[in-house]
Amino acid sequence: MPNTSEVIGNANIVIQGCNLSQISVNQIDLPQLEQSLRNVINSSTKPLHLLIITTSAKNIEDEVKDIDFALLKGHYDAKHENWKPYSQEDTILKLLKDYQDKSGYRLNAFILDFQDEEIDSIFIDSLKNMKKNIVLIADSLALRFSGNTALAKIFNDKDIGGCLVPICQTHTAKHREIMLKNGKKVFSSLYNFHYKYAEVFLKQRQDNGYFYIDLEVADKNTFFRRLTSIARLQFDLTCVIPALQDHFEGEIPLSLNT
Repeated sequence: MPNTSEVIGNANIVIQGCNLSQISVNQIDLPQLEQSLRNVINSSTKPLHLLIITTSAKNIEDEVKDIDFALLKGHYDAKHENWKPYSQEDTILKLLKDYQDKSGYRLNAFILDFQDEEIDSIFIDSLKNMKKNIVLIADSLALRFSGNTALAKIFNDKDIGGCLVPICQTHTAKHREIMLKNGKKVFSSLYNFHYKYAEVFLKQRQDNGYFYIDLEVADKNTFFRRLTSIARLQFDLTCVIPALQDHFEGEIPLSLNT
């Protein structure tokens, strides 16, 4: 069944089709998320919960002065949900929809930009209680903003669902290094695990337990593989489209191979 998208109000984008995934832009209903996590705790077809932090082109242009904006503007848009992590190809919205089509996993994703807002302590405490069931996807340059940093730091702990930081391989070595430094400031604890296990095979990464952390995801295929590894190995999820289950063992975009 082909998927279509329906915009509900100004925030929710529901992917309609077999998966019934949902992507929410600029809002997160923590009580609803908490209830969802409780309701599906024993279900193998529960959604993969994703929290995405990014920002807009204007914010990047105003804040990021150590990288020429002309080299970055193709990755950003007036709307933060149109961030393009990889080679100016697909927006994060399109990537998520493409992934759920190919993987058969349900997604429950929130795309947020707190910029320099002060985040409520109750909000932070609630997320801390749920972080082991959530995968954070962070735009490294969006972490220049204090609100986004405060949100991301909740996940600077190995007891989380996962943490992925896309850093496109087409950026120059100098610019990738700048992006890595941004991430390192926020994810200092996670970087110890990332660098220790980044170069080993998945079997070793799995044995050591840190396959769900990758703070330099270089391309779309690797991004999809990491999500699949997390879905299967971290959460023991099952495709809601049974025919796709065999897809995982050999196909490059979704296999568990590093």
